[in-house]
Amino acid sequence: MSTYDEKIADYFEWNRQEIIPYLPASADRICEIGCGAGATLANLKRRYSASFAAGFDIHEPSIVKARTHLDVAEVIDIDSSPLPESIENIDLFLCLDVLEHLRDPWAVIGSLHKRLKPGGCIVASIPNIRHYTVSAGLFFAGKWDLADSGLLDRTHLRFFVRDTAIELIESSGLRVDSVGPTFRRRLDKAAAKFSGGLLTNVCALQYIVRGMNVGQPDAVVSNAKP
Repeated sequence: MSTYDEKIADYFEWNRQEIIPYLPASADRICEIGCGAGATLANLKRRYSASFAAGFDIHEPSIVKARTHLDVAEVIDIDSSPLPESIENIDLFLCLDVLEHLRDPWAVIGSLHKRLKPGGCIVASIPNIRHYTVSAGLFFAGKWDLADSGLLDRTHLRFFVRDTAIELIESSGLRVDSVGPTFRRRLDKAAAKFSGGLLTNVCALQYIVRGMNVGQPDAVVSNAKP
């Protein structure tokens, strides 16, 4: 059994409303890497009246559900297999809590960049490993306990803070024009606000990063280790 098969159904079925402020004003061709059952992508297809919505995921049971409301839904391990040739001239790629699961997310960002329309964008959500629930436990108690989900999800292969999340998205030449934190609790958001932003980087659960296609992708230097 795959580690992903052990996750609860909700893990694959979220409709990610927190990304809305970071979305482009319009998008006709949209694609999600790590789409799960396709709830977010189906919502955006309706929101934009998009002509094409494609989703890809490693979890086959979720893709079976996604096929009921997407134009294309396929099982693909993006780390080792290219997207179909039909995935081109994309206005919006979504990578929501997926890049940290990949062996080589830098190469994946480069490959997606090549398939973006001029002016298209990638919107990614990336967990913040500096969050106090991780950093305090590590610093004060030497704890690094993997879990079935969350910041220390046992299927995470890569870990990021705000600056390295931005560097990842910009690694192929995309220009990051919007970055924002999300918070687990209202108290965390309030602490970040009333500290004048000083506590944002330890209170943010994740960062949502938007990278715009402003030109041809650079040659990507992979940061993956053998």
